[in-house]
Amino acid sequence: MQAFVFGWFLLPTAIQLTLLAILLRRRLYRRGMHPFFFSYTLYSVVVTIPRLAFVQRPVQYPIFYWSTEIIYGVLAILALNEVFSRIFFLDYQEHEWLRFMLPVTVLLIIVVLTVWWRFGYHLPKGGHFSVAWSIFLAFNLGVHSVEGTLMLLFVALRWVFAAGWNRYDYGILMGFGVSALITMSADMARLRLGANYEFWYRYAPGIGYVLATIIWLQALWRVRQPQPVSMTRLRSMIELAQRNNEVIRTIHEWLHKRDRQ
Repeated sequence: MQAFVFGWFLLPTAIQLTLLAILLRRRLYRRGMHPFFFSYTLYSVVVTIPRLAFVQRPVQYPIFYWSTEIIYGVLAILALNEVFSRIFFLDYQEHEWLRFMLPVTVLLIIVVLTVWWRFGYHLPKGGHFSVAWSIFLAFNLGVHSVEGTLMLLFVALRWVFAAGWNRYDYGILMGFGVSALITMSADMARLRLGANYEFWYRYAPGIGYVLATIIWLQALWRVRQPQPVSMTRLRSMIELAQRNNEVIRTIHEWLHKRDRQ
């Protein structure tokens, strides 16, 4: 059993060590590339050692595990936000406030879920979760729900509009989304359906995480080749150019009228 546990931890770590080598070799840790995804991957490797040290301590391990999960969540949102900054770079240049759209959305979801966990969810034996546990559960579920929703959204957009995002960004989104959806299914099954789903609750997050690392490795394995501009991106560029031309025309007309006065 102990060998199985260690193997369960070391499999995604081995894959992520390969990811780290790829990220370092192609210098994808630089600003404007994938620095937060690099930090997420590096953190995942580093935190494995203390997790293995605590795994045989049933009292300390849950506290350490859930504490490290918070850092995972923060780095995941930052990694997704940097993907957004590349996919929607034209919109970000035109509207600075869009840069805060994802973090603010996550914050609002966490606030709403915190209120629900604290006052709306009733424990089987009566009562409610404490404020601290409500915040933690809301943060965990909020981050996973955003990851899963983004994955489904971008899959739909790619299917409908044949969007041509690069394989690195798309793979990062898919990996986080798959892991999040599987983890949420385990959490909801345990909370709603009881101890009969303990096995799925215990091992499903690990399965989801292994699948995520495989998706990331598959996306980053090959050197990214230049992709043709998708119709969606081409339309965005044309619309931005048209708006800029209208602004320039308005300024030109105003200057012309001022000179005539």
